[in-house]
Amino acid sequence: MSLLDLRTKAAGKFADGPRMFLNREGYEQSSGTEAARHRAAYFPPGEAVLDLCCGIGGDLIELARRGPAYGIDSSPGGAAAAHLNLEALGLVGNGRVACSDVTKLRMGTGMAVFDPSRRSGGRRTLEPDEFNPPLDFVTEILRHVPSLAVKLSPALDLRKLELARDARVEHVSVEGECREAVLWYGDVGPLAKRTATILPSGATISDDGVSPHIDFSAPQDWLYDPDPAVARSGLVPALAERFGGLMLSAADGYITSHDLHVTPFARAYRLIETTTIAPRRINEVLRSLKARCQVVKKRGVQIDPVVLLKELKSYGNREVVVVVGRIGERMFAMICDPERRTDA
Repeated sequence: MSLLDLRTKAAGKFADGPRMFLNREGYEQSSGTEAARHRAAYFPPGEAVLDLCCGIGGDLIELARRGPAYGIDSSPGGAAAAHLNLEALGLVGNGRVACSDVTKLRMGTGMAVFDPSRRSGGRRTLEPDEFNPPLDFVTEILRHVPSLAVKLSPALDLRKLELARDARVEHVSVEGECREAVLWYGDVGPLAKRTATILPSGATISDDGVSPHIDFSAPQDWLYDPDPAVARSGLVPALAERFGGLMLSAADGYITSHDLHVTPFARAYRLIETTTIAPRRINEVLRSLKARCQVVKKRGVQIDPVVLLKELKSYGNREVVVVVGRIGERMFAMICDPERRTDA
């Protein structure tokens, strides 16, 4: 992929994408402007911050906007791109880049961001031992750098990660997609044990790691599909408690209520009818509504939404959404009106 192609693609990820120097791997792993700017804001202005494994400089750029920032990367291509990006954006006064192995670095600052490469043999990996450097290098960093942010894939199961037990965990969603999981240590980052952050609004929801007790209910008038960052953070019960919602089951994470509640943390759908997940039954409802299915959504159930959508017929111009989930232990299809934005 050419630089021109990457810059065109990067326009939706980086505020300065058309001016940046990029390579494919660096583009794919680097934080976009929204997430990087949010993270940089946790570090005090004027304080020096290390960006370990800085890649093309997605985080480094935003760290340099707020104060001294020093990027280190073992890839000559990544380090060169990061330096050129600082130059292109007029940030060389605050930002510096070195091509070096971070595992051999003598760290002399108290704050850092660590973003190990999550590729092995040219493919993405979720195995911490296959990261470069391996994720357990965090233990060595913390001996010298007490305030640390560790950027990870949101697909990583943090419940199995020893390092996460002593960290405060933040899941970050950008435009409805959970992009990052961040482990925070020391005096920077969110104060709560678990936090979900929704960008670009900046809305956050958090708790101390203990979920409130929420009762279960059959679907009421409104169905809420929590943002992926809320779901991955385990904060669906905390969200339900905020507006007195109830959960359909412990498995799928859907919330229901009689009234519409305004929240940036979920998509809201007005429930029309509930039926079984058999395509024939769903088609009967679509026929009675003179409707067609716009999209199939699912949580906590083993079905392929694409396959189910192909089995649903169009009976008119009214668009509906089919939400498949569990009500108690049983699977049901909930036919709803299209999404009602609740963050306005």
